[in-house]
Amino acid sequence: MPKHGSSRIVPTLLLAVGLAAEDAAPPVQPAQDAIVVEGAAEDTFSVGQSGSAGKLGLEAQQDPQSRTALPRELLDARGAYSLREALRSDPGVTMAAGEGGRTGDSLSIRGFAANSDLYLDGLKDNGQYFRDTFATESVEVLRGASAVLFGRGATGGAVNTVTRKPTDHWTGDASLTIGENGFLRATAGAGGPVAEDVAGIRLDALYQTGGTFRDESRLDRIGIAPSLAVRLGDDTRLLLQVFHTSEESNMDYGVPMYAGRPADVPIDTYYGFSDDSFQEFDATISTATIEHRFSDHASVRNSTRLADYHRYYRTEIPGAVNYSTDRVAISQALRDNQQDNLFNQTELVLQGGAHGAERKLVLGVEVGREDYEFRSKNSTGVPSIDIFDPQQPNTVGGGRADDLTDPLNSHNVAKARSLGAYALAAVDLIPELKAVLGGRFDRYLADYETGTTTITTYTRDDSMFSPRAGLVWTPVGTVSTYASYSTSFNPSAETFSLSEATAPLEPEETRNYEVGVKWSPDGHELSLALAVFRLEKVNARTTDPSNTSLQVLDGEQRTDGIEAEVSGRLGGPFTIQGGLALFDAEVTKSNNTATTWDGTTVEVEGKRPVNAPTSSGSLWLTCELGEGWSAATGFYATSSRYTDQANSVSLPGYARFDANVAYVTRWSDADWRAQLNVLNLFDTVHYEAGSTRYAYPGTPLAAQLTLAASF
Repeated sequence: MPKHGSSRIVPTLLLAVGLAAEDAAPPVQPAQDAIVVEGAAEDTFSVGQSGSAGKLGLEAQQDPQSRTALPRELLDARGAYSLREALRSDPGVTMAAGEGGRTGDSLSIRGFAANSDLYLDGLKDNGQYFRDTFATESVEVLRGASAVLFGRGATGGAVNTVTRKPTDHWTGDASLTIGENGFLRATAGAGGPVAEDVAGIRLDALYQTGGTFRDESRLDRIGIAPSLAVRLGDDTRLLLQVFHTSEESNMDYGVPMYAGRPADVPIDTYYGFSDDSFQEFDATISTATIEHRFSDHASVRNSTRLADYHRYYRTEIPGAVNYSTDRVAISQALRDNQQDNLFNQTELVLQGGAHGAERKLVLGVEVGREDYEFRSKNSTGVPSIDIFDPQQPNTVGGGRADDLTDPLNSHNVAKARSLGAYALAAVDLIPELKAVLGGRFDRYLADYETGTTTITTYTRDDSMFSPRAGLVWTPVGTVSTYASYSTSFNPSAETFSLSEATAPLEPEETRNYEVGVKWSPDGHELSLALAVFRLEKVNARTTDPSNTSLQVLDGEQRTDGIEAEVSGRLGGPFTIQGGLALFDAEVTKSNNTATTWDGTTVEVEGKRPVNAPTSSGSLWLTCELGEGWSAATGFYATSSRYTDQANSVSLPGYARFDANVAYVTRWSDADWRAQLNVLNLFDTVHYEAGSTRYAYPGTPLAAQLTLAASF
């Protein structure tokens, strides 16, 4: 069990506890970008940091970590109705194709898979479904190894969605969006006090239906998110939230890969069986958070989350290509997956200050239970399909798997239990120098059963200590520089799977070294940030050279990178949100081999990791034209990236330009907005994500018209 930095961190944290408990010290003022319960100026019903993932509530300029906040206004302006669309505005995030049989949102951060590093209001939300932004207040992206904040995972970083919650004044909004292919989306939300200074409510709702540019595609989605906030006396507050979303759509794996590239076919070409393909997602997440304030310097909060995730779908996955006939094999299976989570997190927050020095300490305990079951049954007699003339039937016929009765092809059951205890501190050593320190101990126990007739059981019991240490120097009020070190760990059973090869292995460990500078030349009107980092996995799983059926922790993977970001008002009528990331990623040590698309065996060592572009970026520039009119334009761009370990299959790089024109007017005590979004202005053919066998095309030129009102 690594102990990096523990000898220095523990005494400092103990010192911070003593400093924070000084009752004579004046209270620390809330950071400008965080909502906290301490102090008299916050919203009547706010609880904690309203779901922020940072836990310490540090102002962005005082946080020794790269992070991006994507506000609701930006999501609305760009027409980002899903989390995947929202994350295009973050330069360090790359969309993935659901490797390992996953469905739902899949992504990479800084070249490392982050499929299970998704959070909702600061608590784990690792179910497999497609996340919508109808109830989203903002999206936070924290980059760099972050196990001290989140426990297992968080190798390249984590994504946290902050939901909309009750406030002490009534607000509401509604929108209707129409687009091509029968696209129709309606949202509505309202909330405010129902008993002055005692209780507040909010309700957000969604209905969406229609197709896409892909042949045979369809999507119907509904969502509802009620919440209730109650003041239980002057010093205690309770927040109850439910988030539910359901989706019915079809499975679509895009177009097959051909000779290492997406097949040269029209991007609407469909390769499934239209009467067979379907997927259904249901996610219900219930959260209760209670907070009590002992004084201006001390408070405690407890959050309990019960989450139910269910997916039921029939796959139609492209397989190997027969290059003599130009036909691609298709595998079809009926699958069902049930996941149930229960998490409880308790945090004691202490803060104080004297003589211009601020101190804050968070002591936390988190316990979790995750139960996961997966069943799969294969269809038989599935025909191959001509890649360049896919005249397939609507159904595979009598061999189609229609139920999940025996005999199954796969049946896996996982039960995971976790315990984490952590301490986080921010201490002003002198007014210009802040130390941000932390340590977390995690124990992760997983039992995994696999098999349909003969059941095989594997068990892992892992313990890890994860440190964090950072210094922030602010020589002048508008400029801060920082240096930080942090770690993460990845247990073998992190995503509910074990095997004979992985069950004996300790967790992988990743280290992040980062320096950066943050500058706000006009106070908080504009902010710029630059970070240089090295993110290295020092004991990656790789094939045991003495027994190829087993694995050893002898591999290494590294990403060296530079990230630059800008956001805020440029001056005059212009506002901007943008970023650029440059990555040099490499598998620096590995015993593994991989097969190229043409059957050649190559060494993985020295190759670029899957889904790690050398560069990516985004920009959104808005101009207020006056008289209620505004116009905006921007782009998403990425270089090419490999989708296989052999570096023989890749997606081409692209730049997609979007634009909008909006008109806002005040009428009948409400702001009314008409907005026209044009996606992919230059109709660029591009592929957003892919795997060894298939690639997902991105949207062609398209328009969406939105009518919205808010009060």
